[in-house]
Amino acid sequence: MAMLSRQTLRGAVGVLASLMLFNALSNAQPKIVDKDGSAQPKIADKDGKGPAGFFVPIEQAKDCAYDHVRQRLYVTTLKQLVVVDMKERKIVESIDLLGNVQGIDISPGAKFLAIAPIGGQFVYKVKLDWKTIDNMEISRIKFKAEGSEPGVFAVGIGADDSILFTTTFAGSGGVKARRINPDDTVDEIGRVQMNTVIALTGDRQKAFLGEGNISSGPLQTYDFKGKSMSKLIDLQCFYYELACSADGSRLARPQRAGCDLYDGKGSKLGTLEGAPVIAATFNPKSNSLYVMRHGELSIQEYNIDGKLLPNSYPLDRPLVIKGDVNSRVVADLQPVGRDTVIANFRRIVNVNFRAYQSGRLHVTDDGKSLCAVLPNGVYVFDIQEAPASTTTPKPKVKIIDK
Repeated sequence: MAMLSRQTLRGAVGVLASLMLFNALSNAQPKIVDKDGSAQPKIADKDGKGPAGFFVPIEQAKDCAYDHVRQRLYVTTLKQLVVVDMKERKIVESIDLLGNVQGIDISPGAKFLAIAPIGGQFVYKVKLDWKTIDNMEISRIKFKAEGSEPGVFAVGIGADDSILFTTTFAGSGGVKARRINPDDTVDEIGRVQMNTVIALTGDRQKAFLGEGNISSGPLQTYDFKGKSMSKLIDLQCFYYELACSADGSRLARPQRAGCDLYDGKGSKLGTLEGAPVIAATFNPKSNSLYVMRHGELSIQEYNIDGKLLPNSYPLDRPLVIKGDVNSRVVADLQPVGRDTVIANFRRIVNVNFRAYQSGRLHVTDDGKSLCAVLPNGVYVFDIQEAPASTTTPKPKVKIIDK
């Protein structure tokens, strides 16, 4: 069994402090199992307290999943899986994992987690019925792939407990979409572009896949029961996030000018205009849409019709969106005479947003808690009651014809 732990120690003082603080925890270590190895990673302990609807400080947080059954929050930070006891409102363990973990999802009924390492050809599967950290069971489900697919980008767990996942690419290109069956065997189910995002319906019977790194913006669907994937439409866009309503009748795509809304067939309904949207998610029980915007001091709530609701979820500071900044110099040639031109040089700066870089939003399967992941930690809110919507009419948003 292979050892799976990694710890970065900053200087001699950090080493000494870590040894003093964590020595008492050395006997409480989860086992990580794969086909050819097992290990007991070192455990780090931190504390984070706050009121109901509180903020848990976790540096370099990437994604989260909330086990509402046992009231435990799990947060990925590239190097670690951080475990938060929501009853005691404190961080109880930080488990070192290889592969730069980012995406995470929780199964129906909170039986297990699926975790995506962006730098590993495997998916972590973490069983959640543990009573102490030393009996937590962590498996690595490996899959066959070329070296051009170095890691896992997104995961989504279906109603049948199978795990749909997509991968990244060393460069730019297409990859395979795969499914991990409940018996941990892996099937290839189709092809998508690298960095494809996944959004699930509330009952987890269906998934929408927004293909990344391609301007045509292909949108595919996956039927968990039928084990089939099919092309839906090209949305002519880039995805860094995608959200799906409980019944699959609405899709939301965050972008620089707001949040685009579509019906379940990919037809555009309108745009929630305003500041750039970092992340969006639907409530799997009520169809409310939650939107987190750049520069705002709260998370906004809309109904499925696109109407802004009075409910809001306050933050302690404005959000700042992050992305990859690309700049290039363009020369504009202008004629000034019969045989003469002059070049005016100007610099164009583009910001390309990416998933897991700025923040994410999730609602628990019971529809009662909203989790907002930021680069420096996670907010957890009790969801406020919203007026029920019994119909799905055309959203009351500005309609753009092109």
